[in-house]
Order: sequence, then structure tokens, then C-alpha cells
Amino acid sequence: MKQQRWVFIVLLVVTLVLYMVTINLQAPLKQERQLLDYFEPKESKYTPAQDEHILTDSIKGKYETRKSALNEIPVAENKTYRTEVSTSPKVYRKNTSKNSGEITHIEFLKVHKAASSTVQNILMRFGLKRNLSFVIPADQHYISKERTYFSDIWPPLPKESADIRDNLGKSDKHDILCNHMVFNRKKISRLLHNDSMYIGIVREPFDQFLSSAIYYKFKYKYPYLRRLPKETFITDLIRNPRQNEATTMAESMTYNSMSYDFGMSIGYSEAAINGSLEVFDEFLNDTANTFHLVMLFEKFDESLVLLRRYLNFTIEDIVYVPGNSFSFKKEANVTLEFNITEDDMAVFRERNQFDYKLYAFFKTRIEMQIARESMFQEEVKHFKAILNEVQEFCAEDDDEKSQKNKTTSAKEAHKPIDVKKERLKTVLKTINSTISNKVMTEKQTIELQELGKIIQKDYLKWPLKDLISLLPRLFQDKRSKPDPKDEDASLESDLVIPESKWNKEFTVSAADCDLMNMEELSLVQKVKSQHIKLTVYRKFGENFSVIEAVKHVLRFY
Repeated sequence: MKQQRWVFIVLLVVTLVLYMVTINLQAPLKQERQLLDYFEPKESKYTPAQDEHILTDSIKGKYETRKSALNEIPVAENKTYRTEVSTSPKVYRKNTSKNSGEITHIEFLKVHKAASSTVQNILMRFGLKRNLSFVIPADQHYISKERTYFSDIWPPLPKESADIRDNLGKSDKHDILCNHMVFNRKKISRLLHNDSMYIGIVREPFDQFLSSAIYYKFKYKYPYLRRLPKETFITDLIRNPRQNEATTMAESMTYNSMSYDFGMSIGYSEAAINGSLEVFDEFLNDTANTFHLVMLFEKFDESLVLLRRYLNFTIEDIVYVPGNSFSFKKEANVTLEFNITEDDMAVFRERNQFDYKLYAFFKTRIEMQIARESMFQEEVKHFKAILNEVQEFCAEDDDEKSQKNKTTSAKEAHKPIDVKKERLKTVLKTINSTISNKVMTEKQTIELQELGKIIQKDYLKWPLKDLISLLPRLFQDKRSKPDPKDEDASLESDLVIPESKWNKEFTVSAADCDLMNMEELSLVQKVKSQHIKLTVYRKFGENFSVIEAVKHVLRFY
């Protein structure tokens, strides 16, 4: 008995000692844990039975959440939402560039017809200048059209390394996601860094509905919209949706489409709608806790200034030219008078109640966020003045450039490269053009010439159409020796924005305007080109083997 008692005492003492050691080891980590707490995913309560792939985690905001809540919230009563946020976000130190505090890990939910292409243009220009890694879908510009299915994604850029053989240079995460998608937090977390900043945008639902219906009927000619009469298609969608709407949410652009983009499961039947209503409050709560900033179309410039402050961007980073606009009167040649009655609006609001609740909530929240900012309206006024100068500068000769681009695109679109013989000619021409116009070593030139011979003998198993677009992307353009006179003329033609309390001095060149005016798909192609170049250079070095580089890139091309 005595021996057992001593054993018990010894075990007790050892246990206490181990406990004290553990406490002492954890103490230095306590402060860091508090800073990181806002960046750790938390378990979501939203698990509707109809969707096994729904979000299973949610990320807490990078801002301090205050305990007090609004007494009156225009949506989802009797729920606690993250409606109040600090004006000074806590920034996780890894989510910044080397030389400044700017945020470089960003997810932007590109909501249809809500000025999202303009925000995407801003983020792509930002990422291109800093060689950041974008989430790039393999075969299109959509990440997903359904929450449970994602397109194949290109691997992220390898990390920069002094030694290209350094395995530590590999990365398994991307920096920026800004393509169209149906939001799915669980799937996105596999692509992005844990400390990513989540941004979205919303628009007044009826205006967004009109813009989408017009855009996708007359420009993209969606089948379910195309078959409706152009004089009555708006009222047809409102008054008889069962007959005129798309058959699935993935195909529809005119029914609660913002909520669908944010990841809400919505059905058409009365039972499905009632089921969605039961879980909408929890969905909204999760969405509010995930997105650090949801911009407002109706306060777009104010939203951009708030974005600039939260991401620690410069004013130079957020100047823009409005993108992806579509002239309804010019293209459709019909009146904007759709004879919408009050009864039509009541029916529309009831049917699209999810979008109205989503919009009302985030409209209230961003107004509260703006109200907490100091000297905010002064900066917005200054930004709008700069924006006016930039847009006027970039508008010069834009019509001529646009017409030239349309003519070129039309010619290229009619090239008969679908025929094998013509495609062979095209790829050989591409090889010769690449050798003539790109910077490369003598060895790389010989490899390209040998590649041409292999193609002519039909020994190559790679898809020729992929080679046509890939080869020019592997090399930098040759630059002719600049003429000092041309440089002086270029400097004189640049727009100079003087330094102020809100910005350092910066210049806007014709090349900057070209990027701001660039159509979405063209800019996506530019992002892809840079991604390929950086991937090849970081993996193989500048004196890469063309054959090895092509083999590597075509695996995910």
C-alpha cells in the first residue's frame, strides 16, 4: 500500500510539473495568438441538408468586431451580425508586400453586372505590376458556374528563389482570385492563403436585374432571353417567370443572381424557396463574417476609397476607366420604356427577396464603415478630381484605337485555323515570328527551329492550337534602342498627377490607359502570359530549354 501511495504521489508531482512547463511555453505565444485569431477559420452553423458541399467553415474578419449590434437591421431580424467593424484593420504581417504594408492576398467575388469588371481590372493591374499569382481557370474565364463544381485551375506561381533548384521555392497557394465564380468558402480556402482579404460588391437588385437582362439578351444572347420579344422581355420575366426564366440557377442571370453568386442555394419551386428562407439568415451571417468589405455600386468611388484604405493601396492603384459597359439603345434599338407597373415591382421584390435582403444588409454595413472613417469625404472628393483627369486623358483617341482593335479581332476570328493544314501553317508562322521578335539565346533559337521540323513531320503529339498561343508567351519582346527624342515626347504626353496629402506624385501613360481600357478577356490573356513567363523563368531560369518548358507548361495549359 505504501509503495502504491508513493507511486501516486510521484505521478501527481510529475503531472503538475508538466502542466506548469506547458503554461510557460504557451505564454510567449499568447499575444501572437490574439493577433492571428481573426484569421483562423471557424466552424459554420450553416449546413442545409439539400447541399452536402456547402461551406463548412468561415473566416473571422480582420477587423475588431464590437459587441454592440444595430437596434434596427433591415434584414434577418433577431440575429447577431458582424455589422460594426473597426476603421483600423489588423493586418496579418505575411499578407503584405516586401516594401509596404499593402495587402497582396485578396479574394474578390465578381458579381455579375455590378461594376465588378472595373474592380477586376484594378486588381489585375495591381497584381501584374507586382508579379503576383492569380487563380487562373484552365479553359475559360469562369472559376465556376455552380457552387459544387470548379474548373481546372493552373498551379500557382513558384516562389522566387536565388537557386532555381531550390525545392523550397514551390508554392501551393495563389495571391489573388478575381474571376467570376459561385462562392464556396471551403473550396476557395484550398486555393488562397489563410490570411486573404475577402471583398465583394452588390447593386440595387432591380437595376442589376435590368442590366443583366439587357446585357445577356443582346450581347451574349443567352437562349432563354434571346427567344423573348425585345419589346416585352422584361415584363415577360417578371409576370411569367415559370415559362420564361432559365431552367436552372446556373443558367439564369435574372433571378436572385447576386445571392446565387455569393453562394446561396436557391430553387424555383415554392418548397425550395421556403427552404431557402429558413436558412437565409444563417447564410447572411456567415457571409457577413467572411467578407471584410462588400462594396456598393451606387457608392462606387466611395467604396474604392474604402478599399484603398483597407488594402493600403495608393490612389494610383485604384484609378480606373469604367469597363464592360453595354449601350442598350445603340445595340438593341428599342425603347427603355418597359411599362413596369407598381404591381410588377411588388412581384419582382417578392420573388427576388433574397437579393433585396442581401443588398439592404451590406448597404447598411458599408454606410456604417464609411461613417467611422476620418476625413473620408475629403479624400473621395480628391479622388474624383484625379479620376476625372485620368478618364479624360485616357479617352483621347480611344475611339480610333477601339475601332482598330475591333477590325483586327474580326480578321483574326475568321482565320481558318480549325483546319489541320491551316493550323500547321499558323504554328510554323508563330515559330518564325517568335524567333524574329522575341529575346532568346542561340540554343533556344535552334530548339524552336527543330520544333518546327518535328511539327512538319507530324511527329508532335501536342495540340497545335495550344502551341500557337503558348510559344510567344515564353519570351520577352525585343525592345529597340529608345530614341531620346521619343522619350522626351512620351514624357510630355504623360499625365502627371501632383503630390498631395492623399497621394505621391505619379504619372499616367498611354500604356496605363491601354490597360485600363482593356477588355476583360484580353486582360485575362495578359495575366496568363505573365503567369507562364514567370513560371518558366522561376523553374528553369532565363536560359531555359524550350522543349522542357513547353512540356512543363502544357501539363496545365
